[in-house]
Amino acid sequence: MAIRGLGRSCLGALAVAGALVLAAGCGDDDEPAEEATTTAEASAADDPAVFETDPCSLLTSDDVKALMGKSVEGSLEVEGDAETQQPAQCLWESGEPVDLAAPNTTPSTIIVSAGDQAWYDNNAILIEDDESFEELDDLGDAAFAGNTRGAILIGPAGLTAELGISADPSSHEVVLDALQRVEANYEPQG
Repeated sequence: MAIRGLGRSCLGALAVAGALVLAAGCGDDDEPAEEATTTAEASAADDPAVFETDPCSLLTSDDVKALMGKSVEGSLEVEGDAETQQPAQCLWESGEPVDLAAPNTTPSTIIVSAGDQAWYDNNAILIEDDESFEELDDLGDAAFAGNTRGAILIGPAGLTAELGISADPSSHEVVLDALQRVEANYEPQG
């Protein structure tokens, strides 16, 4: 596991975010958990290289500065693992306290993840019932965005951006901006 920059305190937050998304997408009432696991394993077996994407390369320093409104000196990275379907993740944080209940126009954190189709699908499940959910026709092979999270499917790679920002309609534009930047920086592995 590579840890750069911000320190170990952020690792817990990043791991929890990934665990919550994985737990939320482990099957539904109509699909037994065993079948959902088999689907995820098949997806990872199809192209395990997507888990080797460097998630910190999906946003440049200039991208992070534009999205957060300030320079951030470091990032925290968790390497991906195709065998366990753990997406590669990168976290940037401003280090300044933010009231997420109040409207704000810049995120306090950004988490970018690189996984597979199952990762993309699991993230969609988390926000598809939210009124901010929007399917996007002009990004990747498929894409969606909400007010705090979005994802792009490019070939076998499911790339997500999650922002620590209040769920305000203006934050939806920040998610769209982050997804466009992630797509522009993505280079398929292998």
